[in-house]
Amino acid sequence: NLIKVYYYNALVKKKINKKIWLKQYNFFERLRKINKFKVLRGRGLEGKIGKRNFLIGNRTLMNEKKISFKGLEKEIKDWEQEGKTTMIVAEGNKVIGAIAVADALKEDSMQAITALKKRGYRTVMITGDNETTAKAIASHAGITEVIANVLPEEKANKIKELQNYSPEAS
Repeated sequence: NLIKVYYYNALVKKKINKKIWLKQYNFFERLRKINKFKVLRGRGLEGKIGKRNFLIGNRTLMNEKKISFKGLEKEIKDWEQEGKTTMIVAEGNKVIGAIAVADALKEDSMQAITALKKRGYRTVMITGDNETTAKAIASHAGITEVIANVLPEEKANKIKELQNYSPEAS
């Protein structure tokens, strides 16, 4: 839960500075009153706090809503090249920040990929992440083929396409 993560952050800061904690506590308490909350599949989230509209999402969502994130482009690109998924945060039509998250690859995942390759299997990563992030993650895992920007409902079709693919047929 996003609110709990921020609330925990506020509790940690309490030990450092009571004023900071109180300010954050009041802000995050208001976050619990989100109205018109919507999940925008494959793109992000939107909701309303009081009279203000908020979006948290990817580049596609910001472009759809015609929200410029030019001031963060370099930071976003750097994060994506590190294999992090970036979420841009906007209030109304103005970007107010960005969040980068990354899953750590499990050691046994990399071992499984290596074992599959040794047995002659083709490994392909299908993900909703953008191509830059996907390639960075795949590289760490030892995967060379990536299909990125795939919405959840499209993943099964991509798998079927790959299962039907035969290089000898061409």
